[in-house]
Amino acid sequence: MFEPIKNPYIVGNPIKGTKMFFGREDDFAYVKTKFTASKDGGLMVLCGARRSGKTSILFQILDGRLGEDFVPVLIDMQSMAIRNDEDFLGKLTGLICDAFPEAEKSDESAAKSKTPFTIFEEFIAGLEPKLNDRKLLLAFDEYELIETQIDGGVLTEQLLHLLAGLIEHRQLYVLFTGSDHLEARDKPYWDVFLSKALYRRVSFLSYGDTMRLIKEPVDGLVEYADGVPERIAAATAGQPFYTQVVCQSVVDHLNDVSKRDVDDDDLATVLEYVIENPLPQMIFHWNAYAPAEKLVLAIIADLARGGALNINAAAIHGFAVEEKIGYAFDEQALNKLLESLFHGDMLTKAAEGEIYSYKMGLWQRWVGRMHSTWQVLDEIEKEQVDLAGSGLIKLEKKHSRKGVLIPLVGILAAVVLAFFFRGQIMSRFEGEVQVQMPGGETISAADAARVTFESNPPAQVRLNGRPIGVTPMTSAVRPGAAEVRFELNGYGTFVDSVRFARNETTTVAHDLVASVGYVNVDSDPPGAAIIVDSKTLQKTTPTKLTFRVLERPTIELRLAGYNPYTIGRLTIVEDSTINTIAKLSLRRGTLTVRSNPSDAMVLVDRELMEQPTPISISGLEYGEHELILKLNGYEEHRQPFSIPWPKDDMMVNLTPLKPGYIIFKIIPYATSILVNKQDISVVAQNFKISHAPGEVEIEMLGPSGSPFVKKYIVASGDSVVVQHTFGD
Repeated sequence: MFEPIKNPYIVGNPIKGTKMFFGREDDFAYVKTKFTASKDGGLMVLCGARRSGKTSILFQILDGRLGEDFVPVLIDMQSMAIRNDEDFLGKLTGLICDAFPEAEKSDESAAKSKTPFTIFEEFIAGLEPKLNDRKLLLAFDEYELIETQIDGGVLTEQLLHLLAGLIEHRQLYVLFTGSDHLEARDKPYWDVFLSKALYRRVSFLSYGDTMRLIKEPVDGLVEYADGVPERIAAATAGQPFYTQVVCQSVVDHLNDVSKRDVDDDDLATVLEYVIENPLPQMIFHWNAYAPAEKLVLAIIADLARGGALNINAAAIHGFAVEEKIGYAFDEQALNKLLESLFHGDMLTKAAEGEIYSYKMGLWQRWVGRMHSTWQVLDEIEKEQVDLAGSGLIKLEKKHSRKGVLIPLVGILAAVVLAFFFRGQIMSRFEGEVQVQMPGGETISAADAARVTFESNPPAQVRLNGRPIGVTPMTSAVRPGAAEVRFELNGYGTFVDSVRFARNETTTVAHDLVASVGYVNVDSDPPGAAIIVDSKTLQKTTPTKLTFRVLERPTIELRLAGYNPYTIGRLTIVEDSTINTIAKLSLRRGTLTVRSNPSDAMVLVDRELMEQPTPISISGLEYGEHELILKLNGYEEHRQPFSIPWPKDDMMVNLTPLKPGYIIFKIIPYATSILVNKQDISVVAQNFKISHAPGEVEIEMLGPSGSPFVKKYIVASGDSVVVQHTFGD
């Protein structure tokens, strides 16, 4: 009988415990290292997009992630209701006292004549001797709300001056988290306060941590088919919130269908459900975008769905013109929009060139399905959105989407040429003007037919096999049947038989279809991410890719734990398939392990290393490992770690074992006692001493009889009894 799977995934709330929190080791190491190195206090700002896990990081810090040298205090600006500076500082004092019970509030009667700022400064000063070199860390979540409170008259700028003074003179440490970059804080009162701040961006999880989040919480409960975890990672790009959303939905789906294995069909069902039933957070995120941003995202989704590989500002402009959406983009404003969406983690940008794509495949599919270009345009029209300053320009007339797609330049050129041609010929019809046909032949203008040739993109025109020009163009031709060809390298040739009538105008128009070839991309092992010309595709090996014959793609394969593999520029052959397979080699790194004290025995993945700490271990495969350090008198240290490790250097402070005890019961008494050859200078019958855990040798002399020598094992926290009676 199927037992429902307990769903471990957390959606909507910050992660407070350590069980479901993965990664961010480099962020914690950065905060700890920078603040530990600073002797005069410090200020740091962690910025990241919505739902990137910033609040969860603060909860981990509150839970002691930075170690015993820090006393963290969490201040949630979103939930704190305050009336003024005094109210805020009073509540901040209370939060500090909750986190650090040794703190003492100022005497209320003595504080009546002092300002709230003086009271708080004296309170912080009074903490210094009690902290014993520990660092008081104030962690403000949603710090931008301080600006909202200042602008609303609830708080004053003096609060920032107070914090700045405490950081500099009272060794106070302040950590801010927020969604905006520092440069977005353009109010003058931030200038001095943030000028010395350290900045760190909180982005998505690493690939390895994403795979851990997908697999480890349901290890032994859910069985993934090959490639399914990789496809989840591709859909979410390691964004923690959406990874939890998809994984939670997977477990819910398995419980609904009473099974424990997940295949491609199950994942497709789950992703379809998430797209059709988006969480409120997804809708709120979308609604927070301006109309121009929504339109750009919709166009990129539509282009991607149509197979476009290199989406840049020009491609977006081209889409707007070709689809006749009735709007145009200001070039500078469009570039700014794309950069803003990139820095907001909605889009990713190629390392070279301004090529953009969705960072999360899930969002691309949702926008393409639920918020197409035409739906966004309808919303703009219905809501009569004010587009002033948005960079989006409404054209005089919104053209229909129906008909042949012809670039605006082509239309204008065709109209101008047609008008010129008509003026040259029609004005002379009565005088039997002779006109020249393609190829040099002349006939009476009255007997000629007129033809406008249009194509997208522009192409060579052949009439009965003879080249006559490039579209868009207008020409006089002899009446009757003729073969028309549009030819362009990299596109399929258009061929049509057309009958031209005397003294009439005919239009021949066609959209050319790009010629394509195919590449089968495979790797050993499979599941590698595919990067084509610096753009990461939402696909993994093995897969089949489609390219235009004019393209010379460079394909790079990347798989966590393996060295990148590059397939050089390929020559695409029309309607043919190129087969490629890459043998991936394991990536390896080096880690230096130090301990305090040194000379600890080192085991990596339960394999004993040749020397104790400090030791430099090379040839470690990229990925997850386990470190074990053992040293007599100290607790065994176990720690998971991943390669690559930040700065390739790890320092471990070993924890001394609790001492054990030796209880002596001697009759009648001992005149000399040595413990491990050390004279403890005691002459007594019954007494007790503490001793570090380990083997000890006891030597005793009595008033008579033979010497006593014996070895014992002292265990941490336990007692061993040494009992002996000396003879007469």
